[in-house]
Amino acid sequence: MIELILLVNRQGKVRLSKWYKPVKRKDKLRIVREIGSSVIKREKQKLCNFMEWKDKLIVFKRYASLFFVGVVRFMYLYIVQINN
Repeated sequence: MIELILLVNRQGKVRLSKWYKPVKRKDKLRIVREIGSSVIKREKQKLCNFMEWKDKLIVFKRYASLFFVGVVRFMYLYIVQINN
């Protein structure tokens, strides 16, 4: 299940966010800050576009100066792979 989708620029500023479950504003800011900084650091190191974060999977891709970030529940991927 998709938890959230973010568009973040290279400075870490959020351009778009879509949340698929209710989260308090304070927690949203903390989550966006953690995910944004991790994605930006990881991209600079030229590592792969998948990473684990807590019990979720972060999938991201950089296009021009924006990072398209999706956060999915980790178990969801296992179920999809089993069914295919």
